Amino acid sequence: MGLVRICFLLVLTAILLAACNSPSAPSTSDNVASFLPLHVGNIWTYDEKAPSYMAVIDKRIIDTMRHPDGSLLYAYNEDVRVNNPSPSPPITAYHTCHDDAVYMYYFAKDSSIGSFIFPKVPLLKGPLVVGNNWICNWGSYVDSFSIVSVGYSSFKGNTVYTVSVVQISPSVIDTSWYGEGIGLLKRRMHSLQDGGIWSWDLESYNIVQ
Repeated sequence: MGLVRICFLLVLTAILLAACNSPSAPSTSDNVASFLPLHVGNIWTYDEKAPSYMAVIDKRIIDTMRHPDGSLLYAYNEDVRVNNPSPSPPITAYHTCHDDAVYMYYFAKDSSIGSFIFPKVPLLKGPLVVGNNWICNWGSYVDSFSIVSVGYSSFKGNTVYTVSVVQISPSVIDTSWYGEGIGLLKRRMHSLQDGGIWSWDLESYNIVQ
């Protein structure tokens, strides 16, 4: 019995050591905001590939402002990398985080053209579990979103907790992967009309603490 007990303790010890050395889900894994950090000065650089061109894109958060609905908007610009960027780059769009979701706004105020509206687009929404679904109503059509995977993945040699979301609209299927503490890691957009594929892959980033 003594030998059996020793073997049992050895096996138990091995299991406990493996559990300690294995990556566990971070305590912030349900914190939606941590998957798209918002702070003035944050910058992400992407390799962009489209059917007819390739480019290196810098995305910078450059300012904050208040939307009429009370949301704090983080204004950002996306532009082809140049040696001497403009000191006053035009704003591309806005991000905000509230109500357990990260949104993109096209404009600092609600806008519409006829029946076509420019809503706040929920890019990522809690709870961060596979199968969570939501929609975005554009007035003339509706986009559907679904979380399709949650867990660890490898990014440039590091293990990153990642959430992937599929967005389906009448013309495209758009899949985005978000890394905790980093932001958008990669994106693949497939045209349902001509089969074209657009891709964005994160090459470098700097997150202001």
